[in-house]
Amino acid sequence: MTAVRTGSGADGGSASQGDLTLCVIERGSEGVHVVANDCVSWRASAIADISFREVRVPKENVIGRRNSGFMQIMKNMQLERLAAGISAVGDAANCLDTTWRHLKGRDMFESTLSAKQAVRHRMADLLTEVEAARQLAYHAAWSYARDPLSITACSMVKLKATEVARTVAEECRHLYGAEGYREGSRIVHIVHDAQAATVAAGASEVMRDIVARSGYEEFH
Repeated sequence: MTAVRTGSGADGGSASQGDLTLCVIERGSEGVHVVANDCVSWRASAIADISFREVRVPKENVIGRRNSGFMQIMKNMQLERLAAGISAVGDAANCLDTTWRHLKGRDMFESTLSAKQAVRHRMADLLTEVEAARQLAYHAAWSYARDPLSITACSMVKLKATEVARTVAEECRHLYGAEGYREGSRIVHIVHDAQAATVAAGASEVMRDIVARSGYEEFH
């Protein structure tokens, strides 16, 4: 699916949100060039550079009405951000479970790392942050079910949950010690994936701008 300019912006005039149309462009179409990228995280996401040169698209490939693409994107974007937030909560919880099992099996000075108060307190803080993000995800899902354009709630959970997941991953890597920096280590992959999640579907900085704008208009 590709968003293309079909209004005045496509004719050299001033572009607007109403100029976008969604359509399906087949990868094998003449004029479509795809160059795959190697990624350090989310390797199954098939990220690539795509360019178009004089590509002809049949009208039956248009999705919905002409020039309605922006609204379609906005509706789909909220679901994408909600899904990203929910996924981040699950990833963070899984990271904590994996790390706790590691700490319980790591002997240190006549006990395990999991028995050290400093470690236990840090894990407790992280667990609390994950649970707070989980409750925000429940609220965002409820809000989205009532209104697919729940911009504030979906942006909030995407921002909070992915940032929590990144913090959890980075803190847990520290608790792994040297293992947390070994090439191929599972915790290293978890950290890379968590960092990527703060960028996909809108970077955290973009989410903050959206929350500041829509949130204050909604609540004040």
